[in-house]
Amino acid sequence: MLTSTDSSQLKSFVSAIPKPTDDSNIPKDNYLWLEVTNGEKSLAWAREQNAITIRELESSPDFSPLRAMLLANANEMAKWNLVTTRQGDIIYNFIQSEAHPHGIWRRTTQDILRTDNPEWETVLDLDALAASEKENWVLRGNPIMNLGDNPTRALVLLSRGGVDAFVVREFDLKTKTFVSPDEGGFVLPEGINLVSWRDADTLFVAANFGRDSFNQNGFPRILKEWKRGTPLSDAKTIFKGLATAGCVYARQEDGHIFVINQLSDTSPAYTAFLFQDGKLTRLNVPAGSNFNGFKGQIIITLSGDWSAWSYKQQKLVTYSGDSIIAGNFDGFLEGKCEFTTLLPTQTNGAMFGTSHTQNYFIVSLLDNLQMCYRAFRFNQTDNTWESVAIDTPQSGTVNLFPMAPDTSDDIQVSTQDYLESLKVMCGTIGKSGYEIVRQYPDLFDATGMEKHRHEAISKDGTRIPYFVVTPKNFSADGSTPTILSGYGAYGIFNLPEYLPDLGKCWLERGGAYVYACIRGGGEFDPKWRRDGAGINRQNSFDDFHAVAQDLIRRKITSPEHLGIRGQSSGGLLMAVSFIQHPELFRAVVCEAPLLDMRRYTAMAGGASFMTEYGNPNHQVDWDVLGKFSPYQNVKPAAQVKYPRVLFTTATNDNRVSPAHARKMAARMEEMGHDVLFYERTDGGHQDKTDINQSTYYDALIYTFFSKELGLDSRN
Repeated sequence: MLTSTDSSQLKSFVSAIPKPTDDSNIPKDNYLWLEVTNGEKSLAWAREQNAITIRELESSPDFSPLRAMLLANANEMAKWNLVTTRQGDIIYNFIQSEAHPHGIWRRTTQDILRTDNPEWETVLDLDALAASEKENWVLRGNPIMNLGDNPTRALVLLSRGGVDAFVVREFDLKTKTFVSPDEGGFVLPEGINLVSWRDADTLFVAANFGRDSFNQNGFPRILKEWKRGTPLSDAKTIFKGLATAGCVYARQEDGHIFVINQLSDTSPAYTAFLFQDGKLTRLNVPAGSNFNGFKGQIIITLSGDWSAWSYKQQKLVTYSGDSIIAGNFDGFLEGKCEFTTLLPTQTNGAMFGTSHTQNYFIVSLLDNLQMCYRAFRFNQTDNTWESVAIDTPQSGTVNLFPMAPDTSDDIQVSTQDYLESLKVMCGTIGKSGYEIVRQYPDLFDATGMEKHRHEAISKDGTRIPYFVVTPKNFSADGSTPTILSGYGAYGIFNLPEYLPDLGKCWLERGGAYVYACIRGGGEFDPKWRRDGAGINRQNSFDDFHAVAQDLIRRKITSPEHLGIRGQSSGGLLMAVSFIQHPELFRAVVCEAPLLDMRRYTAMAGGASFMTEYGNPNHQVDWDVLGKFSPYQNVKPAAQVKYPRVLFTTATNDNRVSPAHARKMAARMEEMGHDVLFYERTDGGHQDKTDINQSTYYDALIYTFFSKELGLDSRN
């Protein structure tokens, strides 16, 4: 029998249960058949649309010259000798060029790299591998080297056609051959595989182990320890995560093995465990915080205010959110840890990463959209920390990488900007000055071009920074063809970088480029991120609209010359923008977009995006999503004139289904709008399989913008 109090609690509980979405006001979907990715009817529709787009854009006098510019840049950048992985004195990189469209993975030494024409040794030729195995192999990220400064083996991740799923194959770095299972090699079939080395003969693996292997978001939830020479079925289970959580993986730091259960794919929240002597010990790391092990210390980047007991002060001490604190690791495990604040909360920026050298723990900071770095040295004699400033250039975007983190304090520092090519320098923390290793050549003529930073005022009064690059002989008369881009999701940010293709194909020909730093990204503190996510998503859209309006107010451009471009969540941003403010834009490139927010969780990897956007099957979330979902809010041409849109996608995109772009293009055509559609048959969500495909694709994009924004008539 319930008391009055019990009854009240029950009503409260029942009212908190998300209600299913009411579909009565949602327009009927006549294009569900386009969700069948490889269906004969949907593929035939895509081929027909491709033919229309290709016929129009390839016939433009701009297309062939633009394609030639892009290929020339690709071939030049292949000579840049950029470092992608460093193991001791051995340098690895991966390049693609017209001669090696799929790419080659190669290596040299640090000393040789410093010469004018360094010689490289090919380690793995992807084109030769694809040809010999009759597979369209795409390299997924850097191979995972086994532990130590002189690794002898690597795990190579290979994707068929650039999809998110990939196979894992062990590779011998000495013989430059794959190690077969018959030889004791580690091989995993195609799937979402999370792997790391425990030692030379053992892997930590989260993969498809059969029934119940994956959570509701499609990520592996079971972590196992796999010994060399044994079948995967005999691997020992280390951890099993919840069906509602995110992925599970293992990492090693400071001699410790940590098992991480990521609670979602879009936030840093997780549960963490120490794996020692075959046992797991839960770490009391505050929810949403990150941690590192270094010199016997645990270093915690706090996501929010956190209180810990101080044995010296005999009271609870509260440490502020977004600060970095450090304490003895063994004491932390015993619940008896005195913490030192290494870095207080940042008021005008964000901490976004950590690394280390032999003696220094390094924090990467974004301060008012400028990269800077702080180093901390631990004195094990008196258990104190020393803060050491790292003097880096204060212009352009600065990146810092430890060169041999376990054996030296040497660092590599690189700088670049929209109009300044990459410069690489080497130095040592604690010592002044840098040696310029290489200044890479310019790939477009930036003479007379300028970069500016402005601010727009969003709908709620928030100041939104944005970067503008103007061409030679620019005049603020509203006539300059301009591409505006942005993203505003997942805490991702983009800083000014050298973009040779944009420079050659757009800026050099008289166009302008703008990037909007809108909320939802990681440009500033966590509040900036939260204010553009979930129920606050409309803020991101309002920010983008405000930037467009400010560009027009300043006469940098005008609606008839303003185009917008974005991919994935950025594609959603583009579609919402042209639907909510069609009067602001002339042309839109909407790439690999999320567009049907009513059904996105049922398509491809959409279920994993719910922590970012919400669950459309719950009324409280749909009340937000339904107001901006492009597919549900598009209007007939008789009611509104939209800018011309080019939708692009990939058949093999198993992260954001091609159905989003297909359905939106089909619905808009049915409503009388003039749209273009292009679907790549190779490549996945981001990857293009080879340099020929990627340059062809980009030539289509720049040709479309040139035609629609009037750049072709100027040149």
